[in-house]
Amino acid sequence: MRVWDAILGRNTQVIKTPTAVALVLAWSSDGKHIVLGLNDHSAQIWDVASGRKLLAYRGHADRVYSVSWSPDGQRLAYVSYDHMVDV
Repeated sequence: MRVWDAILGRNTQVIKTPTAVALVLAWSSDGKHIVLGLNDHSAQIWDVASGRKLLAYRGHADRVYSVSWSPDGQRLAYVSYDHMVDV
């Protein structure tokens, strides 16, 4: 996945998920992190500036298709096709 600076019109970072495909993403309110919902049944938090994975939440029996940050950026909700919601 490539992160682009919309004002400058250039690529600023490449985030690689070597074994999974990102199905959905959401930016944190401060713009420093993204959360990815992946086809490997996980949700992952990434640092945008460094392109580093910070956390991976696992345990679903199917793909994660929806992710969302709380307005204050302190909580995360994600939903899988296994009909489970984690907060």
